[in-house]
Amino acid sequence: MHLADFGVKEIHIDDHPTTSKLTLQETGKTLTIKHQKNISQKEIMRLMTTCNPFVGIRGDGSFTECLATDAIFFYDALDHAIPFLIDLNGVAGKHLLPYFSLCEYLPILYQIKMTPIDRAKKIAELLHDPSLPIGIEKLKALLREKYSFNHSLLHLIKQNYSFYANGSHKESLLFKDFLNGKISLYELLTIS
Repeated sequence: MHLADFGVKEIHIDDHPTTSKLTLQETGKTLTIKHQKNISQKEIMRLMTTCNPFVGIRGDGSFTECLATDAIFFYDALDHAIPFLIDLNGVAGKHLLPYFSLCEYLPILYQIKMTPIDRAKKIAELLHDPSLPIGIEKLKALLREKYSFNHSLLHLIKQNYSFYANGSHKESLLFKDFLNGKISLYELLTIS
C-alpha cells in the first residue's frame, strides 16, 4: 500500500526552519506534518479545535485537553499508558456498549499484536461509521460527569481549610502527610 492509494497528492513536512515537499500524484489531498517544540497549552487547544477532528495524542495531559474538544482521539500509547486504555475501554464497555464502533475502536489503540497497517485499516473503517464520533462524545461526557476528581478535590481543599481555620490539627497533619507523600489519597480519605 502507498499513500497515493488513499488519495494523498503530496506530503508537506514543516520542521522549522526546514520544510520538505514530496509530490505523489497530480490530484488528491495534502498531508501536512508540522513539528513544533514547546507549544503552549493555549496553542494546543487552538490546534485541536480548529484542525481535522481526528487528533493524535500521546499522554494523559493531551488526553485531558482532547476531552475539552470535539476531536476523535488516536492515543499512541507508550507501554505505561496501556492500563489506562484498558480501563477506558472497560468504562466504555460498561456504559456505552450500544456504540459498538467505540467498543471496537478503543481496544485497537492498545493492540500491539496487530501490524500498524492492519490497525490503520481497521481504524479507517471505524472512522467511516457515524456512531464512532457519537460514541466518543458520549464517552467524553461520561468521563467529565462521573469520573472527574475535580469536585472531590475541591471539597477536600475546603474541608482542610476549614480544619485549619478551626484549629483541628489532626486533619491538618494528615493533609500535610498526604502532600509530602507519606500517606496515599485513599488513606487520607479513609482514616477516621
